Amino acid sequence: MSPDFTILFFPQLLLALNPKRHSARSSDPAALAVEGRIEARNAAADAHGIRRGMTEKEALLRLPGLSLEHARATAAAELTTLMLLLAQRYSREARLIRSPGSGAAALLLLCGCEEGERAHARFEALGFDNFAASASTLMEALQKTVRSAEDEAEAFDAEGLVKHARAFGASVRNLPEMNEALALRATLDPDAKPLQAERMAAAIASWAAAEAFNQLTLETSLRDEAGRPVMRFWVHSRVFTFEEEDAEKRTRELAHFLLEAASATLLGSLSLKVRGEKRIREASFLVRQLEERFGSRRVFQLERTGRMLPETLQRHVPAETLRPRAHQRPPVRSEAGGLPFPTEVFAEPRELPLGSGLQPVLEGPLELEAEDRAINGRTYYSARSVRGERLWLYREDASGRWFLQGRFA
Repeated sequence: MSPDFTILFFPQLLLALNPKRHSARSSDPAALAVEGRIEARNAAADAHGIRRGMTEKEALLRLPGLSLEHARATAAAELTTLMLLLAQRYSREARLIRSPGSGAAALLLLCGCEEGERAHARFEALGFDNFAASASTLMEALQKTVRSAEDEAEAFDAEGLVKHARAFGASVRNLPEMNEALALRATLDPDAKPLQAERMAAAIASWAAAEAFNQLTLETSLRDEAGRPVMRFWVHSRVFTFEEEDAEKRTRELAHFLLEAASATLLGSLSLKVRGEKRIREASFLVRQLEERFGSRRVFQLERTGRMLPETLQRHVPAETLRPRAHQRPPVRSEAGGLPFPTEVFAEPRELPLGSGLQPVLEGPLELEAEDRAINGRTYYSARSVRGERLWLYREDASGRWFLQGRFA
């Protein structure tokens, strides 16, 4: 069975605020405090008895040589918003798993090994130390990442996270709906401004790609440490054009623009409002012909959404937004690298009656050909009907009921 879930495990989330100054993998004991209590520490500090929830005084009494720094209470929310936006490049419906009793965190992505490795590498490049693994279930993927972290002595805070995931699943933290506008905020760190600008630019580019925006309007506002507006850079607006072929170049330009804005004050915060637009491109010759024959309302493109369940996997988008020759792209296959998804995926799965041996029937017995994949409590199969149609079915793991989900060409 092909893996459909990837977990990125972050041993200590808040240490990603400034990885050069307090890396989770440093041999020097380091910790981060929020409002007077330890919120994150590295393995070296944990080995000396530094625990999450300790007061700063307790930690320093236990380990006088501890490198102790401070973060604002908003730091975790700022980081997790960026992480969820970055994850949209690999899985539209990413989930963040955190536990009140652990400084660790995990990102759940709906993708297989290949995309998971890309996500792992991208997060590492942006200073988020993480371990990645893919599997057919959430818990299996999470446990695999924890075992990898154990090999590096970085799973010291994983137990609470695993228990939390087992009890509550992955419905812990998701992005709010930001379909046309995006709001971001960063508490500026003088030593990490280039990294902060790079992360914000990458997150915006990921969001734009997920929403198929090709033009972005940014408004930046800057405040100093006391919350006062920095007048010469109070509100600055700029338009960026994003095309698929030059996305990397535009992302670098965006990062440079954000760094320039952040450099207008030593400390403080940078807030962003981003509006996305889909500029109409010239339709392809094929699209024009189809619209002339059938009408524009009956010609559309199927676009992947990246959501968890197959019935929400695709959405209709106007064909007029297609690039020329876009219809010549190869057929979409499973992100997990398994069997291709059916040509037609039903928006409302149809429950099937059971015949002898508790096997599903549809105008007669169905011949199950192969087990495909497991998705969110469902096990999928390809099947052949008595009329020779190739169908896509799933069985609910909890209830044992069977449903017709789609049809192959």
